[in-house]
Amino acid sequence: MLLLAHTGLRLGEALTLHWSDIGINSQFIVVRRNIYKGIIQTPKDGNERNVNIDPLLVSVLKTHKKASYEKGLKLGKGEIDIVFTNTQGIYILSDYWRQIIFKRIIKC
Repeated sequence: MLLLAHTGLRLGEALTLHWSDIGINSQFIVVRRNIYKGIIQTPKDGNERNVNIDPLLVSVLKTHKKASYEKGLKLGKGEIDIVFTNTQGIYILSDYWRQIIFKRIIKC
């Protein structure tokens, strides 16, 4: 949620981010992909773009990267390059995110 609020990325763009797309030291994200109906494709407008990220988001992403690395080790996959993954370490589908995760956030 924080990434969406701070960057204006579309949900499908955020869910297909890889750690290699994030310049944590440079404080930017390169948006290269989008997921729509389970298919990974180019962003909606067809072009990749750079999006600046603020220091708060950088800090949160650094913490999330460490947790992601630990998750990959537990799954026996090593380092997982996908930023946001499901329990198996693969992409989260946007429909699942909207129906399950977003509803949980709203209830809090």
